[in-house]
This record gives sequence, C-alpha cells and structure tokens, in this order.
Amino acid sequence: MSVIGNTALRFSEDQAMIMDVARAFCADRSPMASVRALLESDAGFNPAVWQEMVDMGWPGMTLPEALGGAGLGVAAAVPVFEAMGRSLLGGPLMASLLAGQLLLRAQVGNAADNALLAIAAGAPATIALLDSADWGAERIRCELQDGVLRGVKQQ
Repeated sequence: MSVIGNTALRFSEDQAMIMDVARAFCADRSPMASVRALLESDAGFNPAVWQEMVDMGWPGMTLPEALGGAGLGVAAAVPVFEAMGRSLLGGPLMASLLAGQLLLRAQVGNAADNALLAIAAGAPATIALLDSADWGAERIRCELQDGVLRGVKQQ
C-alpha cells in the first residue's frame, strides 16, 4: 500500500513489483539538482533517462503486445507515475501513454497502428495543449503530413 496525502493506494502483487523497480529507478535518476537544471532546459527532461525508460518498456506497457507493447493495461502505469511524482522525474511518458490510449480507442487503422508501434518503441508522443487565451486561427499553424497532424502555436 502507498499513502499519498489522505489517499491510500492498494496495489496488486504485479503493481507492487513495478512500483519497487520504478521507485528505485526514479530516485536514482532524479536528484533534486537534476530536477532544477531540467526545469531550465529546453527539453524539460533528460533524453538519456528517457531512453532508459524506453529500454524498460514503459512507453508500451499499456499497449497490446501486437502493437509492440507489454499488454499490461492502464493500471500498470499507476505505480510508475506514483514513483515519477515522488521523485519529480519529468519526461514524455504521460503524454505518450495518453496519446497511445487515445489512438488505441479511436481504432483508425494503419496510421494509428504505426503511431502506436512508434510510441511503444519510445518515440515521444504529444497531445495538443492550448495554454492561453490567444489561440485563434491566426496563432496556430498546422498541416497534415502522411496522416499525422503537425503544428505549432505561435507565441
């Protein structure tokens, strides 16, 4: 069991094993000095640490095996995010897992399957976020390239 604030999380045996590995990994890879330095960086995360997460299969843990994942389901990610939060370890894992689940549920064919294979292999995925009121069409530039919507919001 893990207690976060007033909330007690009860993990299955498999989740507890994942949590033990994730906590040790995150604590080792995210000392406070690194957290502060990464806050000031352009990427906001350490690409070498992300690659280690990819090597452990974290980006594909919730995806089906047929799409390059581990087939563990969304619940398997909970202890990983608990450990990341505890150690303030940043990275594209949340966006990648969310994008993967959206694509998986949308069932839009080969383009989605290719994107899911890429996510499971560690290609960071992103989800659009409009974080301020200046989001009109004149501020956003996007185009469709090979079935992938790519764009930027101008500041």
